[in-house]
Amino acid sequence: MLTYSLADDDGPLYKSLYSHIKQDIYEGRLKSNEKMPSKRTFAKNLGVSTITVENAYDQLIEEGYMYAVSKKGYFIADITDIAKTKTLVQPSLNIETHVSSGISIPRTLLTFST
Repeated sequence: MLTYSLADDDGPLYKSLYSHIKQDIYEGRLKSNEKMPSKRTFAKNLGVSTITVENAYDQLIEEGYMYAVSKKGYFIADITDIAKTKTLVQPSLNIETHVSSGISIPRTLLTFST
């Protein structure tokens, strides 16, 4: 059973759990298609609420690190494509870079409301 020390981390518990699981996926401790514990079992093992585990799982699913199969459980996704995308794509919010490269930026993106 997976065990993490969440009390040592700052911030919401679900973010800490999310980070620990994501790190284990990247470091290969959690393999593609590996079944994860149920929310209830994992929460009981960690001493947290099921909502904490649900929020962490939901975030991981949304980002493509996990997937759910109805009435089967939660599984680790194949992150090969995610890992390639993370290293190849570096979004830039530097407007000067975009303007100097000839990309036009709609005026509405430069408007701030107070």
